[in-house]
Amino acid sequence: MIVTAAVLVNDGRILIAKRSKEKKWEFPGGKMEENEGVENCIERELREELGISVERLKKFMVVEGGDIILHVFLVPYKGEIDIREHSEIKWVDVEELEKYEFMEVDKEVVKKLKKMKLKNASKANI
Repeated sequence: MIVTAAVLVNDGRILIAKRSKEKKWEFPGGKMEENEGVENCIERELREELGISVERLKKFMVVEGGDIILHVFLVPYKGEIDIREHSEIKWVDVEELEKYEFMEVDKEVVKKLKKMKLKNASKANI
């Protein structure tokens, strides 16, 4: 199954989300539909889940875990968010990510993010 996720970045902070039925945190995104590319999928999922459209996204990594292939994008974002499918969202510093329990496939994303310096992330470098 091909899945996409977005690491939304705003002033060096990252958006994490929790679905109401889940106890673990995740990066927003979801399953790719038939005849849909990964970029179109993440754009659609962000519209559906958070009510946002994005101007720019950058491929960050691909994680394979079990039957899941996760395509992860870095997405600069400033603006309002309309929580539609999550029970909770938070903007957190990279250093804070280890305080949260993530879905298994997202743990690799957290590891890579911790190696990066996103404090000065801007639209120019994402």
